[in-house]
Amino acid sequence: MLSDELIRKLDDFIRKFYRTLMLKGLFYTIILLVVFYLLLTLFEFVGYNGTVVRTVLFYLYLAFAGVIITIFVLRPLTKMWRIGKTIDYYQAAKIIGAYFPEISDKLLNLLQLNAQAENNESDLLLASIEQRTKQLSPISFNLAIDKKNLKKAGLIALSVILILILTALIFPNFIKDTTNRYIKHS
Repeated sequence: MLSDELIRKLDDFIRKFYRTLMLKGLFYTIILLVVFYLLLTLFEFVGYNGTVVRTVLFYLYLAFAGVIITIFVLRPLTKMWRIGKTIDYYQAAKIIGAYFPEISDKLLNLLQLNAQAENNESDLLLASIEQRTKQLSPISFNLAIDKKNLKKAGLIALSVILILILTALIFPNFIKDTTNRYIKHS
């Protein structure tokens, strides 16, 4: 049977995979919500819209924020906690195999052999599983998680937040007055 270490490494990979997705989603959420907020404040500052338009835009922003947070942050967060359907060991093995070409089929074959061993406890099969497990044990599966896009999204989110802060510092009335008109839209 598979060693506890290999199962722990696969579980750890799946959890970190969803944590990375959640962090990337958090950055995307910040980017989208801040940019949309700045566009709404600019639209209100230039147009000085009526009550109906401000009310519709205010609730559209809240709905947009709820949908974005649900899709990009809450969904990966629940999967990280193993609530709902998550990727299984086979899908994780395919992701890991795409990153490590030298073990691409070995991990998947090991999982398939383990499934066969549960039905048929052959000494040869168990020895093969043990040998392949030893071959794969020194490899860190967490390296297969793509963090390049995470860093890029984090830098963009930081830039957008800095633009918002600079706008608030340089044009305080622009942010304050338009935000108050949206919040007190009636």
